Amino acid sequence: MIKISVIVPVYNVEIYLKECLNSIINQTLKEIEIICIDDCSSDNSYNILEEYAKKDNRVKIFKNTQNESVGYNRNLGLKEARGEYISFIDSDDFISEDFLYNLYSTAKKYDSDMVNTLNIKFYKNKKITKFYYTFYDKEFESIWNLNDIENSFSKQAIAPYVWNKIYRTSFLVNNNLNFMTTKFGASEDTNFLVKLMLHKPKISFNNNSIYYYRYSPVSLTNIVKTNIQCFSNNILNMTDALNYCKVYYPEFLDDIYLKVFVPTLNFYFASSQKTKRELYQKIYDFV
Repeated sequence: MIKISVIVPVYNVEIYLKECLNSIINQTLKEIEIICIDDCSSDNSYNILEEYAKKDNRVKIFKNTQNESVGYNRNLGLKEARGEYISFIDSDDFISEDFLYNLYSTAKKYDSDMVNTLNIKFYKNKKITKFYYTFYDKEFESIWNLNDIENSFSKQAIAPYVWNKIYRTSFLVNNNLNFMTTKFGASEDTNFLVKLMLHKPKISFNNNSIYYYRYSPVSLTNIVKTNIQCFSNNILNMTDALNYCKVYYPEFLDDIYLKVFVPTLNFYFASSQKTKRELYQKIYDFV
């Protein structure tokens, strides 16, 4: 039985990819499959994937015929996944060797639809520092609360990332949960998590698992600071989350308005002064 399907979108990350794959292959939880989707990389990334697939049959490779998006690749991984749970790992990051074991054990203990860790480390220039989230109890069952989305002051915060969690596959499939597929997107993770939370998943935490988030000057997070299309897609993704709530859960709209505004405001403040002037009308219209 495959306990966890690990989905790894890959695009031009040859200098980081081996460290990422090594951290997944060497997990103490062995009953996993590793689904890698190469998004038409122009560097040596695909050759590295082939190398790992030859030495570990748990590695499965898919290659797009044209460059798509992170959301498209994650959706493809979801279609191919056979595991009881799903994990999304970014190909320039890496995880502690017991990352999946801890989260899966907690999932089984509490019969959870989603298990989180807030033990996220910031990795820059080979130096590790604590991410801005704090955590309290190491392992516990959580209480569903929409206010926990984007709430870094809560010990059961639902951080706006998909990679520090695992998800019950049947929960995602039964609720038809997928990612937006906008290119140069922003906040696909928040869009996905808002929709997921509206379905009232059973939630738990295991903060023994460590996720190492790597700083990269060419990462999408940094590109959005000067890319107006990224900001426009951020608004598109947040508008989609709002419309989803309006159609299926209108009673939660008052809770969701602030949750979709926070990432938009964060991207706006992270933009350069020149970009801010060009973006002001867009964020004004969104509000």
